[in-house]
Parts: sequence; structure tokens; C-alpha cells
Amino acid sequence: MFRDLTKKLQEQFRLPKFPKEPIEENSLPFKIGSNISIKNYNKFLESRELSGYKLEYNNGNVFIIDMCTQEHEGVVVLLQDYFKIPNGGVIINPPIIVSGQPLHPSPNANIAPNVAVYPDEAYIPRPPNTGLGHPPSDTRGNSHARIVCEVAVSQSYRGLKNKCKLWMSQQY
Repeated sequence: MFRDLTKKLQEQFRLPKFPKEPIEENSLPFKIGSNISIKNYNKFLESRELSGYKLEYNNGNVFIIDMCTQEHEGVVVLLQDYFKIPNGGVIINPPIIVSGQPLHPSPNANIAPNVAVYPDEAYIPRPPNTGLGHPPSDTRGNSHARIVCEVAVSQSYRGLKNKCKLWMSQQY
């Protein structure tokens, strides 16, 4: 009985662990956890500042699949700047919100694009029937991204294709 309780507690609090030593780009994908529940993976994402890494959850395994390089970040910033142009220099309460890596729910685990573009709440019409529930949103309740951009340096084509399919299956 004590072993069963210990095992359940260990499973409950099992989280991915980042390596102590820096990893090289050529060692990606790099496994940082196994037998991780979706709940614990999502908890891990929400409690950590993950700038510098792109993670992937796959059947209980967690991998670092890409790392931010100067080139990667340069492209991300450029995309964000381009999407902000229609705001006409408005910084406070702009009509178009551009952000990096907001968590969005998905069937497997939370996912986050490198760049997310969505309208300000003031531009989203309220549903005519409140019985339909709240419109789709990210994990913080902000409207769901209408445009998502993934910037890849080390990710495989297959991985990006799978990620695109996942984004395309999201309900809007």
C-alpha cells in the first residue's frame, strides 16, 4: 500500500527537467522528460519562462525541439513588427495585438506559436446567443490567435507539418 501511494505521488509530481549543461543545436530533439501527464506538462509550461526553447509533448515524452538563435529571434521580431504596421503606431490598446508564445489549448497539450496575431477584444463581436459559451481563447482567456507563425531553425519538416495540422484543427 505504501509503495502504491509513493508511486502515485511520484507520478503526480513528475515534471520535465532541463539539462544542467547547455545543449548543442545538433543534439535536437533532446528528451527532457518521460511518462509525463498532459496535466503536469501544461503545469510545467505555465510555471516556467521558456524563452529560448520550443518544446513538444508526444505520448508522455517531452522534447526540446528547437532553440532560439539570433537568426530565429530576428525573424520573430521582424514578423511581429510587420503585423503591427496596420496599428499605425498605436501602442496602448491597439486594434491588432501581436504577441509571442501565448499558450493555446490543444487536444494533446498546450501549444504556443512563435508569433500570434489576434484582434483586440473591442473588435470581437459578442455571440448573439450566450448559451453557446465563450468564444475560443488562449489559456488566459484572450481571444484565440487568428494568425500563428512558427519559425524553425532545427525542427524537421515533418514536425512542422504536424504542428500546422494541429493548428488547423483548432476550433475558432
